[in-house]
Amino acid sequence: MRQRITRLVLLSAAVAVGVLSYSAHVWATPASGFKATSIATGTFAEFEVFNHSVMPNPNGDGDNDRDDKMPWLSLQKTMGSSDCTCRAMSGRRLTGRQEP
Repeated sequence: MRQRITRLVLLSAAVAVGVLSYSAHVWATPASGFKATSIATGTFAEFEVFNHSVMPNPNGDGDNDRDDKMPWLSLQKTMGSSDCTCRAMSGRRLTGRQEP
């Protein structure tokens, strides 16, 4: 059992070293053709908000029971003040597919 744990630790360390050394050489593509403009900036005080909704389940069987409804829950909570910036992005749209 001890040998198995040692192998797992060594394998994990090797994977971590490999990922970190590879990520040091990855570069992002330049942001050509795009422009970001700040519209508004502000600061929010500390807040806590809980939202919930019951949405229709597309995988339900249609007989209007529990499996036809899907709860959606969301909690946003900050500690201290939070800065907020609203920005407008403009430029050419990339769709991920090549134009014919």
